[in-house]
Amino acid sequence: MKLDDVQCENIEFRKRKLQEKTDEIECIISGRVNSILPYITTQKGEYSESKTWKFIHELTDALNEYGVKYKFWYDNAADEYMDCIPEKAREYVECYLYCVIRVMESDLSWMKGEGLILEIPETNFQQILDFAKGLQTGKRKYVVLFDELYCDGLGIMGLFPYCTIFYRELTGEDITGTISEDLKSMIEEKYADSLMRVVEKFDGTKGEDLTEEEEDRMFQEMWDNLPEEEKREQEEWSNLWDSLTEEEKRAMKESNFDFLKQLEEEREMWKKGFKEPETFCKCYLRYRELYFKDKTHDYDHFAEWIEGMLDMFLAKKGISGYANEDAFITAFTYLRKATRQITRVIEGE
Repeated sequence: MKLDDVQCENIEFRKRKLQEKTDEIECIISGRVNSILPYITTQKGEYSESKTWKFIHELTDALNEYGVKYKFWYDNAADEYMDCIPEKAREYVECYLYCVIRVMESDLSWMKGEGLILEIPETNFQQILDFAKGLQTGKRKYVVLFDELYCDGLGIMGLFPYCTIFYRELTGEDITGTISEDLKSMIEEKYADSLMRVVEKFDGTKGEDLTEEEEDRMFQEMWDNLPEEEKREQEEWSNLWDSLTEEEKRAMKESNFDFLKQLEEEREMWKKGFKEPETFCKCYLRYRELYFKDKTHDYDHFAEWIEGMLDMFLAKKGISGYANEDAFITAFTYLRKATRQITRVIEGE
């Protein structure tokens, strides 16, 4: 029996939904569903730099404890395991945590409104782990630099695009100005084929000097590659627009202008209200330096570090189901019952 395209799409969709549900269950039991805001804000709900650094140090201490217990820290020179986290690794983790926390605590509604980001990050512990899982490892991490240099930095969503937008708004400078010539040369050599495709697509002009025929062809290609659902939505919108009177169209344009003006005001409010901008920019640049220039594979298991760190921290705080025997046994009993019921359903009983 050969599956058609619809059946294949349904299978992938259902697998994805099931994975989301199982991830949600694990997030609840582990305690990662809880918000980090109480650890980084005052009683009035305002961001606190001092509480944030206290929180970061508690997290890295938990990582140190976890890493020592499970032998994460190894001294190659001495050929033995270390009894504490290496200073460079601690700095790397602390820079990561600071950048992540500043992204999570910020109101990014203006970014989503302007289409700069696809979604607003959560403010729970799971988001700290999700950002870590989204980081590229090994040689793949340099794809981020390629995106920044040649694709406006938004090709791969994750921590870097958020922080790069922050950096640009807070300093008025493009992050690509901080990329060394050596790294640029390495990127051009490593991704020569990809770079050639970008140049061919835009003729080296970013689309500014394309002829009308070339623009039409480019937009036609974009349209052809759109999912059918998006095509239907755009066609419905186009039909709706054509049915409006000139007065109604003018009113909608004015409304859109007001919306853009509101987003600009929100952007300015965000910039004015962002605390410790110099500290953020300095920390982000240092994190980038450690992430891109360190050619070792010390951080290839970074997500594993972060997950262990969170497990240890949440257990010490008493909010992890893994550390609460009664809660875990009850939750596990519910899951075991659900497993038996699902088995009967799948087997057609």
